[in-house]
Amino acid sequence: MARRVCGTLPPWLRRGCGRTSSWSPRWSRAARSRPSCGAQAAPKVWALIESPRGVVELAGIVRTPGLAGVLFGAADYAAAAGCQLTSRALWYPRAQLVTAAAAAGIPAVDSPFFSLDDQDGLRRDALEAVELGFAGKVAVHPRQLSVIAQAFVPSPRELESARAVLDAACAVAKEGGAMTTADGAMVGPPLVEAALALVRRAGHRSSATTSVTKAS
Repeated sequence: MARRVCGTLPPWLRRGCGRTSSWSPRWSRAARSRPSCGAQAAPKVWALIESPRGVVELAGIVRTPGLAGVLFGAADYAAAAGCQLTSRALWYPRAQLVTAAAAAGIPAVDSPFFSLDDQDGLRRDALEAVELGFAGKVAVHPRQLSVIAQAFVPSPRELESARAVLDAACAVAKEGGAMTTADGAMVGPPLVEAALALVRRAGHRSSATTSVTKAS
């Protein structure tokens, strides 16, 4: 359930009049959801960015106190911007959303894929969301869930490469170093952090993960 909001707070985060949830104006909605159980838990607010103005003002939106994360609304954005609802046309706003969210330390969730019968297109779109750095992707139908979930799980090859980086970093850390190589490529702290994030996303915490975490 969602209702229009009222008040004089910033337009992307106005206080709702409803009891269950509230949405701010369409250019950058903030959705407030109440948990189904545990009434004492604080409500979580997610900003829905679905207009060019919302993208331009992201730097301020993501620093709203209490904001849990941001979501991208591709259809409304494309209509407002006059662009096509395609990957190439939406690459810029999607990248801006991820960048602003990362800078604020909150997750960004990608827009839904609207063609229900195009599973290959959904898979490509979900993999692009992973590539851009989104933490998740909205589904508009249950049949999309498995494809999206698979896209956000690292492949065996990605896990193998990540573990190689962590093993190399662990070995060099024991010697007091920071730079090393893995599979013929230079490995430094940023790549180690990326490997750690990928392994954690896959739900695998190896001994190398623990060792590198302690050494960093």
